[in-house]
Amino acid sequence: MKKSVGLILVMRLSENSVPMLILQRRGRWNTEKCAPESYPGCCQVTVHGGLKEDESFLEALSRESREELGRAFTVTYEKDVHLIRLVEVRNDKKEVITYGGIVMPERLRLVQLGPDSGGFDPITMEEALQIVPITDEMKIIGPPPGVRAMFPDEIEAVGKAFEFLL
Repeated sequence: MKKSVGLILVMRLSENSVPMLILQRRGRWNTEKCAPESYPGCCQVTVHGGLKEDESFLEALSRESREELGRAFTVTYEKDVHLIRLVEVRNDKKEVITYGGIVMPERLRLVQLGPDSGGFDPITMEEALQIVPITDEMKIIGPPPGVRAMFPDEIEAVGKAFEFLL
């Protein structure tokens, strides 16, 4: 059974500004596999990755956060960010938990994106409503220009992040 964990961060640039979710775009090259990345340019939650054998979901989230966002940011958010479970998927094929938390924008200065990242994509609630589900055709070429595409459980997490974190 495939097990994975995710984290979606929410921020406000100021007290009166519109809240934004921080998505991460998938890059074009996977350095671990030394091969093109699948679903290049598609969006995913801020952090996402698989669990290693005998690893808990929170242990995997900490490791994936260090790998994708850097140690300095991860140590900070682990101390300061209260995480809530946004989505939990359990079936005979996979087990996925996506957490959410609110982060102060100045903390993002500590982020050091990994080499596989396609960059951050901060979005508003209005923009989140335009996200489309990933299709099989996007596996190699990615989404059409101007389109944000995500896996269905992550689209659900985006909706719940706005609902429960704001």
